[in-house]
Amino acid sequence: MPRWFSWSAGSWIPGVSGPGIRRPPVAPVTHFQQVRRIAIRPGEGTKTAIVSAAGTAKITLGPEALITWYVDYVSISTTAGANDISTCAVTLGPATNGIVPGGQSYVGGGDTISLGGRAIRPGEYITLQWSGGVTGNLAIATVNGVQDVLT
Repeated sequence: MPRWFSWSAGSWIPGVSGPGIRRPPVAPVTHFQQVRRIAIRPGEGTKTAIVSAAGTAKITLGPEALITWYVDYVSISTTAGANDISTCAVTLGPATNGIVPGGQSYVGGGDTISLGGRAIRPGEYITLQWSGGVTGNLAIATVNGVQDVLT
């Protein structure tokens, strides 16, 4: 065997068909049975979008897997901040375009939109649609609330 050969580099394992790379063991979902309520972390409830030449931006947020969000409010902002005269409409529902009005902000550059602890289950989304924004700006949405996770 050559000196440069290494098993840890993803090389072929003798006697194993295919590339010789194995999937690590995974605990089945039935292993996780206790529900724990924790805060929605910024990486899970934050997204950004670039405002288009038409002055619009769209962000869709929602829980993944078996998680349920209880959303108190959504914080919105743009890089123009208080100088931004855009508006932002919030819709909720099972479709990525939303079907239930959730709120409206006439200060798209920085505002909070209350959702009053609304439950957002897997397959449901919070959709935020900016209009009248400054082209090239960054639109930011952050969900604030708690989530039920399995542990």
